[in-house]
Amino acid sequence: MTTKILVTQKTARVISANRGLTGPTGADSTVTGPTGATGATGAVSTAVGPTGSTGATGAVSTAVGPTGNTGAAGAASTAVGPTGSVGATGAASTAVGPTGNTGAAGAASTAVGPTGSTGAAGAASTAVGPTGNTGAAGAASTAVGPTGSTGAAGAASTAVGPTGPTGPSVHVATTDPTAHTQYALLAGRDTDILIIDQIRAFDAAGLKLYDDDGYGFLINDAGDTLLTCPAEKTFLLGVSVYDDIYLSISVTKPGGTAPTWAPFHGNLKQYTFAIDDYVEGSFELKHDYKEGTDLNIHCHIVTNGAEASKEARYSFEYWMADMGEASVTTATLTSADKALTNADGHHEYIDIGDISGTGVAIGAMVGFLFKRVALADGTGPTADPFVLSVGCHYQIDTLGSRTETSK
Repeated sequence: MTTKILVTQKTARVISANRGLTGPTGADSTVTGPTGATGATGAVSTAVGPTGSTGATGAVSTAVGPTGNTGAAGAASTAVGPTGSVGATGAASTAVGPTGNTGAAGAASTAVGPTGSTGAAGAASTAVGPTGNTGAAGAASTAVGPTGSTGAAGAASTAVGPTGPTGPSVHVATTDPTAHTQYALLAGRDTDILIIDQIRAFDAAGLKLYDDDGYGFLINDAGDTLLTCPAEKTFLLGVSVYDDIYLSISVTKPGGTAPTWAPFHGNLKQYTFAIDDYVEGSFELKHDYKEGTDLNIHCHIVTNGAEASKEARYSFEYWMADMGEASVTTATLTSADKALTNADGHHEYIDIGDISGTGVAIGAMVGFLFKRVALADGTGPTADPFVLSVGCHYQIDTLGSRTETSK
């Protein structure tokens, strides 16, 4: 039987007045009283009660409990919840799970995400995958990369490379095809004769090139060149050169106003020309003359004393006729005033002028009258200069003529 005592605030005061002091508080008790009877079931509530204390950890179970009811959809949230505990590792599986829902598109990012795990190796493939994005340009480098693999060998070529340098000039007559070192025409031949169409080359006592008729030239070991031509043929120069026809004044005929035969050096004498003194003479165009080219007339004089700022002037009156033709009327060439060197016995060259060579052939004769004439301007020397010779420069293109009377 349980006795209940109802204590009010008033009663407590009465008790407190009639009783002694309250004793000390007893120690806490861990004894749980008996569970009361279950009350009636309340209405269903969606409120979530406070979380109860965690019970003792049960044994690990691999069983999956039933799926709970789906709660009401919460407001959309971009917050990421805490990571759940890691479940037990399942058995290895090659099956690919279903693709999850696509999340909302994030802001564009240039950051590179972590590298995913490597999938199983696929079957070998010769296909070339798409080209990856180009990485950022690296810093310029002077390093040389590895040498690439050697390409396939090209087709054999029959082309001949450039000619090598000329071998030594020492000649040794031989029939050994490997010993022809002086003459490139004979290199690699099995004899010392090379026939090119109708030209023959001999490598014996020098180099000889000639045709089937025996005409050609020989360069011997001493360096001499021998030219053999048919009758009425000659060596022809591709580029003409010059020679000189020179006529000593001492062997010409003095004119009506003759120069003076005066002492020159020691016991030697030469002619001195005062103004209007003259001589006459003639000469033949030589057989090596290049027909049709102009003739240059000039003279050589020597000063007769040292005088500053003195000048001299000369003329050349001439006629000319080819063989078998009548002589033409005369013409005159006159030099410019020639400034003389201020020294005694000084040799001077004076250009008088050119005779046209149009229509002129070898063997043509030129007659002339050579005279000292008055200056166009200036002052002549006190002592008359010596005149040593009159000359004619002409072009040559052969060693001579093919016949006695024709080029």
